[in-house]
Amino acid sequence: MPEPTPRLLRAVRSAMGERPVWDAELPLGPLAGAAMPKTVINGTWDTAHPDHREFTGTALMACGAYLAGAIGARHVRVPGAGHAPHQDRPDEVNALLARLWES
Repeated sequence: MPEPTPRLLRAVRSAMGERPVWDAELPLGPLAGAAMPKTVINGTWDTAHPDHREFTGTALMACGAYLAGAIGARHVRVPGAGHAPHQDRPDEVNALLARLWES
């Protein structure tokens, strides 16, 4: 359990006011039809506790694979990253984004 610092408590307050993710309506049709390169990035969750990986990581990796297939995107799994690959492995994610934007 992380230390409840003022920064983390502020983040929790913000998150508690957000809409639940399952309320989101994603326009998969227009995304699939868009003539631009697309990439979906997931962590591999290999550094997470096995129970957390099984309960959360497996579901989120499946969502990433589904989304990539649904919109015709490349699906990349970043080793050493969990829920937030952009924070866990910014070097890898930034390189992926640079290659995507160059294409």
